[in-house]
Amino acid sequence: MTEKGGGYVIINKPTPESRVPSPRRLHLHTNSAMKRPLPNLSIRLFRIVFFLFFFFLSISTGKALSEAEALLKWKASLHEEPQSLSSWSPSNNASAAAPPCRWAGVRCDAAGKSVVELSLPNSNLNGTLDALDFSSLPNLTALDLNNNLLQGSVPASISSPARLTRLDLGSNGFVGPIPPEIGRLSELLDLRLYNNNLAGPIPFQLSYLPKVRYFDLGSNYLANPDYQKFSAMPSVTHLSLFLNSLTMQFPRFILNCTNLTYLDLSQNAFSGPIPDSISTDLPHLEYLNLSYNSFAGNIPASLTKLSRSGTCVSEPTISPADTPVLGSISTLRILELF
Repeated sequence: MTEKGGGYVIINKPTPESRVPSPRRLHLHTNSAMKRPLPNLSIRLFRIVFFLFFFFLSISTGKALSEAEALLKWKASLHEEPQSLSSWSPSNNASAAAPPCRWAGVRCDAAGKSVVELSLPNSNLNGTLDALDFSSLPNLTALDLNNNLLQGSVPASISSPARLTRLDLGSNGFVGPIPPEIGRLSELLDLRLYNNNLAGPIPFQLSYLPKVRYFDLGSNYLANPDYQKFSAMPSVTHLSLFLNSLTMQFPRFILNCTNLTYLDLSQNAFSGPIPDSISTDLPHLEYLNLSYNSFAGNIPASLTKLSRSGTCVSEPTISPADTPVLGSISTLRILELF
């Protein structure tokens, strides 16, 4: 049983199983036989201003077209053109040189010169990310492709937009490993890769994300990371690794994620004892789910100190030593014995 609002602690045991157009140079030819009078100052200034105007216009135009072309190339690679991308056309721009700010799911910066957000959840997108040139979207801060029909691997180039703060690829059909390059996204706050078919060890580089708060890799086929290289993640408040292929004992790095309010490790194959220091190391915890694992030993007495959370304890066996602990958990709401 899960509930974010009231908060629960759940513990039980499973059954196994453009080139940028360069401005033309102005060539001035002189001829000693034919000398022309120099233009007056105002004409010369006009020419300089005119030249600079088109110089900077060419730069901005090349950049905008590069972004639009990157998106159009990706659109063309999708298996079927979804209705959600019907506005993705050069004819839908204010001019041929305008950036794609009027396209569905695309948001530009305040100046209207560069794409900063691509938000297309629930858009029936069917294909891969292989043809999406992320290097052409250098100012992208948010990418939301949640709940589509995207497959294939997550490309390492997804780390190219260095300003990315939100990356949501949840509820798709991505396969293969998580690219460790995601760990380079130093501005990332929100990482959601849940409900895919991702496999392989969780890259330890993800623990180097200095600002990430929401970290959800649940419902995949991920295996143990190299815990010796996995560092503490003090900025994380929401951590979900449920329904993966994680084994061994309770991951010690989690006890150093001191700002956690939500922790879900359910439906894995963790074993060994539940750390007794869980309440003192994670004092802000409001939701704890350790169900469907193979934890052993008594219920930690420290659970009585989780005053912030509603508590649900599910155990296949309860020893006499557990009885006082259960009676002292004032936030206990549900007790399942099976």
